[in-house]
Amino acid sequence: HLKSLALSHNFLTAVPQTLSLCSHLRYLSLQANNFTDMPNAILELALLETLDMSKNQLRTIPYIIKRLERLKVFSVDNN
Repeated sequence: HLKSLALSHNFLTAVPQTLSLCSHLRYLSLQANNFTDMPNAILELALLETLDMSKNQLRTIPYIIKRLERLKVFSVDNN
């Protein structure tokens, strides 16, 4: 089961909805890409503990981020 995924520095603007199928994911780094919105698939990763979305162009953080009850580290600096 995939527990860690780093997709930093890839000029991404989206991730596939199928990312939500990675139900054991605990660490996700999407740092230094081109996201303007938080991908919905992330909000379904119930076991996620660390999410790094720093150095993107995020406009807002969705209220439903609170669904990620196990999230301990959430980096969004430099957006």
